[in-house]
Amino acid sequence: MNLDLVSTLLYFLVGGFLLFLAVTVLRDNFANRLNRLTGAMLFFGGLGPLFVSLADVILQSDMTIVQFEETTLYHLYPLWTLFFPFLLIFSWTFPVDRFSSFKNRRIQYLVFLPPVVHLMLLLFYESAVDMLAVFQLDPDQTGFTTLVLKPIARVAGWLQIFLGILRTYQATIFSLV
Repeated sequence: MNLDLVSTLLYFLVGGFLLFLAVTVLRDNFANRLNRLTGAMLFFGGLGPLFVSLADVILQSDMTIVQFEETTLYHLYPLWTLFFPFLLIFSWTFPVDRFSSFKNRRIQYLVFLPPVVHLMLLLFYESAVDMLAVFQLDPDQTGFTTLVLKPIARVAGWLQIFLGILRTYQATIFSLV
């Protein structure tokens, strides 16, 4: 038996077991906040090994790595990183709810901002760059519309550069976060 097949099967079983645990915990008492947090944490934790196993199966098929990197499954893989914000909120909630003394309890949801921004960057990068490319101007063109659109084109160019840098170094930046 191939060692790659064993590791793929193990990843798939662990991910499936974590998803099963998440559903079981949620079905036990959905009204309890700790059960919802634990279920969400187990669900997103189970997505990691499940996506790794599915990626291994796809890569062992006839698909090349370049074709695989263009699939939605490849870009949904960072969805499992939502496990960490749920773990952090769970640690703030159990055994003592530390948010009860906060005036604004919704501040806890700011921990979801980096993983969600990362996921949106991976999913919608091409669309955002294409949308910003609409504002590029021809340097030889003159007139009122060029005068009006020149500042917008400059801002759009800087946004394209910023998104390009984020996309290039996204693994390093979001690993630090």
